[in-house]
Parts: sequence; C-alpha cells; structure tokens
Amino acid sequence: MKKNQVIVALVLILTSNLSIAQEVISRSLNPSYNSSSGLITTTPVVLNDDVEGTPYITSDFLPARISASDDNIFYVRYNAIKDEIEVKGDNNQAFALNKYRKDIIIKLVSNSKTYRLFDYVDDNELPNLGYFVDLIPESNIKLLKKERVIFIEEKVALTSYHTARPAQFKRVSDDYYIKISEEQGAVLMPKRKKDIAKLIPEHSKDILSYIKTNKIKTSREEDLIKLVNYMSTL
Repeated sequence: MKKNQVIVALVLILTSNLSIAQEVISRSLNPSYNSSSGLITTTPVVLNDDVEGTPYITSDFLPARISASDDNIFYVRYNAIKDEIEVKGDNNQAFALNKYRKDIIIKLVSNSKTYRLFDYVDDNELPNLGYFVDLIPESNIKLLKKERVIFIEEKVALTSYHTARPAQFKRVSDDYYIKISEEQGAVLMPKRKKDIAKLIPEHSKDILSYIKTNKIKTSREEDLIKLVNYMSTL
C-alpha cells in the first residue's frame, strides 16, 4: 500500500512540474512578455515529413532544467540542422528557445549533459553563435562539442539505370571546439598536436610534453577532456 502511495506521489510531482513548466512557456509566448530577454520564441517549430531521418540528436523530448527557470522541469531536444533547442509546450507543440539569451544553460536531468550558447568561428571563418555541449563546465578553458546532422538532397533517377534517393537527414561525426578565454570566440580544435600547443604559445613545450607523456590521441573525446583540463592549470 505504501509503495503505491509513493508511486502516485511521484506521478503527481512530475505532472505538477510539467504543468508549471508549460505555464512558463505559455507566459513566454505572450507578445507583451516576449522580447530579446524572453525565454521562448513565438514561432512554433515546423518539420518537413517528406525527409527521411531526423534533424534531432535525440528525437524524444528529454527532461531538463533551464537556468532561467531552474525550479521547473522542461522537456527539450536539440535540432542540429537549425541549431536550436526545442521545448515541448501544450498539445506536444514544439517551440525554440530564444537564442538572444546567451546566459541560459540547459542541463539534461538523466545525465547532466549541458548545452550552452557560445560565440565561435564557423567553417567559413565567420563569427557565429550556436549551441554546444559544454564538456567541462567547471573549466576556465572550454572544450565544446558541436553535435552534427547534415541534410542530403533528394537524388532523382534520371534513367532506369539510376537509383532514386529521397532527401534525408544524416547523423555525422561531431566537431570539437576550444575556447581559451571569455574574450575569444571558440575555434575548431586542431588535429595536429603542434597546432594545439600553439593555442597557448608561452606553454607550448609543456603541452607537447604532456601530450607525449600521456599518449594523448586528439581523435578521442576522453583524451581531449584530459588535455584541456591540463591546459586549464597552466
């Protein structure tokens, strides 16, 4: 009997948290409330069902805490194509978080995976703003993971010898960025060890020595975390 009461209590708590979170979303959608400082943008997310695959890293909405309303549990997912964090509102409708709010931190409840907005230099060497997974939140030097999905256009069969292919979203390898200081935008993590050492020129020899001693492989996430943690101590 007591076990059933506990289960019912937990369900009520989760339902209450979701209701409060949806109320926060609804309030944010109010035109008089929404601005560059608001939590949610006013445009619902629209998907193209004709494309195979998914633009999301995880298609399901996952429970998360959002720093701007930390007392509530929201349900979120990351759209890697649009580079947006989507929040589930009423009637399962999705809305994007406001990308003007660089102060917002999104932390998944299940594994503490943390998303944040950072300035960075993109593939075209232009300044940009986007969501990254903050792999070492407590570090003064940031190691950031850019989760990636690409869009592949439809391929039409021009003749009977060709094979048609529908448009699709494809999950591809993630990119890693490093942000040395608050003043600098994040840059793509170099693959070559010598180039990594040059990121902090006055300590380049120490960094190279650490890489060699600890047999660091720049293709492995756990090694990059270890290396950036060391670089933060210099």
